[in-house]
Amino acid sequence: MNLIEWIKNLSKKESPKTDAPSKPNLPEIPDSSKKLKIAIVRGHGGNDSGAAGCGTNEVEYNTWVMREIEKLNLPNVKCFYGDNSISAVLKSLAFFPDLTMQLHLNSAGPTAHGCEVLVVDGDTKSYPFAEKFASMFCKKFNRRMRGELGKKKLSGNDRGISSLKTSTFGAKILVEPWFISNKNEFLSKEDYLKFLLEYLKEI
Repeated sequence: MNLIEWIKNLSKKESPKTDAPSKPNLPEIPDSSKKLKIAIVRGHGGNDSGAAGCGTNEVEYNTWVMREIEKLNLPNVKCFYGDNSISAVLKSLAFFPDLTMQLHLNSAGPTAHGCEVLVVDGDTKSYPFAEKFASMFCKKFNRRMRGELGKKKLSGNDRGISSLKTSTFGAKILVEPWFISNKNEFLSKEDYLKFLLEYLKEI
């Protein structure tokens, strides 16, 4: 099955099955009665391509994924780009999102591994979105969950906190699903796109 067929199948409603297995115990997302407005923000940009490795870099990888999402014309999802993370977040404010999700890739040593989602410490409305992303990602790709239930709580001058605090509407998370510095962590753009669409469908 090619990617287009997979996306079409994802949008189809499945018929109820009495013998269907129960869903995994994932964190509950607030305001699930309405379709959330989601701003997807690309990290880095301009002269900063982010971390590099595995034959790609953060900007190239996440730009491809976001352009594919835009092709689907999802009414509640909008993508934002800028010369850096903060400028992209600032553009998203006019959308009044319920959730702002910054896309990054992690980087450290060649053996660093796992998935983590950055949130501002004390921003409890963002915690469920972070936990759900980490839980779904690690279950799907058999990855290690870093931090507390996949969350890395930021405070003070921690890396990433400035762009998170620039988001003034709704919940905000910064996702770093895998380490671009570790070739054993590599995930194809197509597989990551599929996961993101599944995540967006769940919330």
